[in-house]
Parts: sequence; C-alpha cells; structure tokens
Amino acid sequence: NNIEIYFDRRIRSLYCNWLGFQKKEILQESGTTIMDLLKQRSVTKILNDNTQVEGPWIDSSEWTANYWFPLMAQAGLKYFAWILSPDFFAELSAKRALPVSGKINIRLFESSENSYKEAVTWLRSCT
Repeated sequence: NNIEIYFDRRIRSLYCNWLGFQKKEILQESGTTIMDLLKQRSVTKILNDNTQVEGPWIDSSEWTANYWFPLMAQAGLKYFAWILSPDFFAELSAKRALPVSGKINIRLFESSENSYKEAVTWLRSCT
C-alpha cells in the first residue's frame, strides 16, 4: 500500500507512484518488486513519482544510492525520471538517494502541475 506500479505502453516504461510515509523495510521490498518488473517487461525507463510521498526516508537513502541503483543498472535501467515530493523532507531524502556515479541517466523534476507531462516528454526523447 506504499506504491502503485503500472506499465506504460506508450513510452515502454514503468510508472511508480509512491504513496505516503515510507518505512525502510517496505521501501526495500517495493524496490525489489520494481526491479523484478523491470526485468519481466524488459524496459529501460522508469517514471518515479514522489508527489504523494510525505516525510523523510533518509534511513533508506544510502541503500537506494549504493545498492538499489547499481542493481537496477545491472537489470537494464537506463533512464530514470524522478518527480520530487513537495514535502521538504521527502525531497531531501530523494536527493540523498542519488547515486554518486553510475550508468543511469537520472533527471529530477520539481513537483508542479506540469511535472508528470515534462517527465513523460523527457522519457519519450530518451532512446
């Protein structure tokens, strides 16, 4: 109940809509589910939507940056559009979760009424 995941056929990507407060164990389980779906669908793009995330999840930021993103790159992820939360602490957690280096092209989008459309447009342009 912390995430909704859809396959978007139009841009051949996963849409991950995170919901509410994120607890470490549940966030990590969801991360594994995303990786499994990425492999099953053979997609290289994710639209990661944090507009409904509330509060910090800093305890999972290091895991995301140092473990999850490298595994996602190995699984075939190349493009990651990340719509940030309007919540200051959730946004801070997301920015701390960015990998220092890697093979994934990550683009951040500030939360706004146009952020979803901008993220989709960017992912469409990625080949």
